[in-house]
Amino acid sequence: MLDYFRQRYGKPQVYAVLLLLALFGQCLWVAWHAPATGHPDGRALDVAGQILSGGRASRLYRRLVYQEQQALSADGGYWELQDAGLFYASASVRPGASIDRVESLLFSEIARLRDAPAGDEELERAKRQLLVSLVDGLATNHALAARIGGDYVLLGRIRPLDERLAQIQAVTADDVQRVARSYLPDTGRSVVRVVPPAGAAARSPAEPARRPARKRGGR
Repeated sequence: MLDYFRQRYGKPQVYAVLLLLALFGQCLWVAWHAPATGHPDGRALDVAGQILSGGRASRLYRRLVYQEQQALSADGGYWELQDAGLFYASASVRPGASIDRVESLLFSEIARLRDAPAGDEELERAKRQLLVSLVDGLATNHALAARIGGDYVLLGRIRPLDERLAQIQAVTADDVQRVARSYLPDTGRSVVRVVPPAGAAARSPAEPARRPARKRGGR
């Protein structure tokens, strides 16, 4: 299996194949290295993630789920951590569809993000989603405490809400295209396919495994 990927892709990316017997369907995950929390490119990566996978109007969902009907869901985004970050995209493959086709479609949307700036309407929708999510995410005392603690541990200071809102508002279409070109190349990405073993059919969620029939006349 790994020889197949080496022959097909060479060394620019890392591939892993997970074989799960009790799998309901095939899944695809792709990830790139991204900057740590507090990096100036963080908010542009957030907007890029929203454009790709922020709801049913996002590019991945529209292309993979609605238009091509190759996936049941599509997700992704920027995950910022203390020492490094991660940008990921994922899709659950529709039963009967090809995981190769899903991968090709997903990569074509990543390439489209690199090749051309996002439209004004698309950009504003993504930023609005981030602004609403940020404010709504501070609605409880627990959420406020988590934000204050996280900022202090990771950055050594507490970022004012106005600062974070202004950073999102300042992101431009050129910023999104720039970070896509910088952090989402065709090389250096990791790809994980979660599939059932060869010869084992994936079980449908609507058809759970049956218990063995009890033998009559005995215990």
